[in-house]
Amino acid sequence: MSRDYEELEDRPQSLLYERPDVIAYLSHCRGKAAAAIAAETAESLRGLSGFHWLKFSRAETHVYNIRRIQHHAAHLSLRLRLDWGAEVPWFGSGWRETQR
Repeated sequence: MSRDYEELEDRPQSLLYERPDVIAYLSHCRGKAAAAIAAETAESLRGLSGFHWLKFSRAETHVYNIRRIQHHAAHLSLRLRLDWGAEVPWFGSGWRETQR
């Protein structure tokens, strides 16, 4: 059984992610984001987004992506609350590395 798109199957999930796996994936994503942002220049940020359906600059694309992440985080929080009664506490901002 593949782990890809398991959430789209019409059954309860059986393949769950452990906290260390999620933290490792978060670290991977942060590294990719930091590298992508570090590679930008003033000129590249003024350039086109790189996607024909996004008619704005690369700088605006980064803001757009942040908004999309916020949207998906809110949707995840809603699903956890509705499906499992789990409250997701709000945390401060920033990329503080924490181990719990």
